[in-house]
This record gives sequence, C-alpha cells and structure tokens, in this order.
Amino acid sequence: MHLALAVLLLPLLSQEAVPDAPRLRRLIGQLGADFLEEREAARRLLEKEGRAAEPLLVEAIGAPDHRVRKTCLELLIALKSTAALKAASEVFRDDENLEVKDAAFRLLQAVGQDAEDRLIDALDSPVYEFRRGAIQSLTEMRSGKCVGKMIEVFERDFHQGLREAAFRCLLVQGKPAEPFLIRQLQAADVAVRREALQALARGGSAEALEATGRLFAVETDPTVIQAAFDFLAASGAQAGPHFLGGLKSASEQTRAKSIEGLITLKNKDALDAVSAMFLEEGAESVRSAALAYLRGLGLASEAALLRGLESKNSKVKLASIKVLGEIGSDKPLEKIGRLFREDADREVHAR
Repeated sequence: MHLALAVLLLPLLSQEAVPDAPRLRRLIGQLGADFLEEREAARRLLEKEGRAAEPLLVEAIGAPDHRVRKTCLELLIALKSTAALKAASEVFRDDENLEVKDAAFRLLQAVGQDAEDRLIDALDSPVYEFRRGAIQSLTEMRSGKCVGKMIEVFERDFHQGLREAAFRCLLVQGKPAEPFLIRQLQAADVAVRREALQALARGGSAEALEATGRLFAVETDPTVIQAAFDFLAASGAQAGPHFLGGLKSASEQTRAKSIEGLITLKNKDALDAVSAMFLEEGAESVRSAALAYLRGLGLASEAALLRGLESKNSKVKLASIKVLGEIGSDKPLEKIGRLFREDADREVHAR
C-alpha cells in the first residue's frame, strides 16, 4: 500500500474497535473515494462491523455518489437487511444507474418473502435479467400472490425462456394457479398438457378431476393419456364415470386404460359395454383388457362369453372357451360340442 494511502487510513484503522456513528459515516463516505484501494479498505472495515453499521448503510442508500449507493446495498445484501427494503425498492424503481439498480434488486432477492410484492412488480421491468431473477425468486418462495402477473408473463413475454420459467413457477403454485392449469389442458403443446396434468393431480380437486376426465376421453398423445389415467386412478370411485366415458374413445390406449381402471374399481356398470368390446373390438390390447374384466366378474359375464363361442374370430372363441372353464360354467357344453365337431380351426378344435 502506498505510504500516502497508509497515512490516510491510519485514523480509520486505529478506531476499528469503536463502532461509533461518526467513524462509520467516515468509512461510508470513503466508499466513494477516487482510489480503489481506499474504497476496498473502507468496505472491508464496514463488513467487519456487521449489524452495527446497518442503520447508517440504509441511510447512505440515498447518497449522491453512485459508488456509495451500490456498495452500501451490497453490504446490506450480506445482512439480508429488511430495514433497507423500502429504500432498496425506491432505488430499484427510480435509480438511473444500472449497477445500483442491480444491487438493489439483489437485495430484494436476498430479503426473500418480505420483498414478495416488490419482486412481483419487477416482473414488469424492461430489463430481461430482472424479470428472470424475479421469476426465479418467486418460484423458490412459492409465491401465491404472483399468479396473475406470472400468467401475463407466460402469455405475453416475447422471451421464450421467460415464458417457460413462468410456466414452471405456475406449476408449483397449487390452488391459486388451478384455473390456469385447467386451461392448459387444451394447449397445443403436448409437454404443457402433460405437466399441467401432473401439477393438477397434486391438488386433486373436483374441478381438476372433471377437466382431466374430459381430456382423457379425447386425448391422443400416449404420455398425456397415461398422466390423465394416473390422476383418475388415484381418485378412486370418483373416476368411475370418466372410465365409462373413456370406453368410447377413439384412442386404443384410452379404451384399454378405461377397462383397466374399471377392473381396479370393481365396477360392474360397464358389463354390457365391455362385453360388446370383447366381442367386436379389433385392437388386441383392448380385447385382452375386456377379457380380464369379464373374467373378474365370474359367472356374471357368462352370457357374453357364451356369445363369444359364436364369434367368427377364432381368438374370441378360444378366449371364451378358456374363461368359461375357469369360472365353472356348465351352460356351454352343447355349443362347445358343436365347435369340437364342426370348427375348422385346429386350435379351437383342440381347446
């Protein structure tokens, strides 16, 4: 250190153990010195003072010198000073120096929940970095108050990265974001529909269940169908009407999953519909699911399986013979005798 600088700082260093206001004010003033060495030495001394310097650092946020304002804010960041919240908010809003605004914004982030309203306001900032930082902080604190503004960012911001970050934030907001997430079940983007479903499943409300049931019946993407099924399956008996509706879906996966759900619920209301599917369905996965449903009902499914013996589809006949035997039915013997005598399919003959 230069001799002149050492002489200049000697009075400050000699008073290090005395945290009095005049000395702290001199140190704060030194933050605006022309020489970097002087500024850094004063900063280190103020850092050592910790909370003792907080009131005067807050006061100095309004100093004319931008270097003093910036360094005071940075020192207050380390303290996570809530006492500086009002002054930092005003600086972030009004200060013309971008470095000072950045320091003020980082202080708002450090304060966290107490700065929630200010961080929500920052979503309107013209500076990309501030909007991004605000989204990150609000996501981390799971701010329920930010939902409206976050939806605006998702729908209107011209930065794709910010829209994606806003969506991630909305996914963790729970009930306040539910109407938005339900709307996203109609989104063109498969990933958006899937992630919205998964977030809604964590809440499990009646409105979310109803919307999921409607989507399940018409969805075509396999991953979204699976996500919808998982939500419905976890909802117990309330999912029954939605699984019944899914039997009419154009999607093979949805029809098979619907039967799977009805089996889990032990729902007997679908006997006629599933019987028809067993007899007429062209998709093997759906017919297999239908057979499992009929097997689970035991003798209640006997009539459908007897009709299966007359099917032109050998797989249906074979399955019917097998399950009729498993459930102990004594009614098909005449029909099975005729199949044994007349059916040209060797496998059917053997069965």
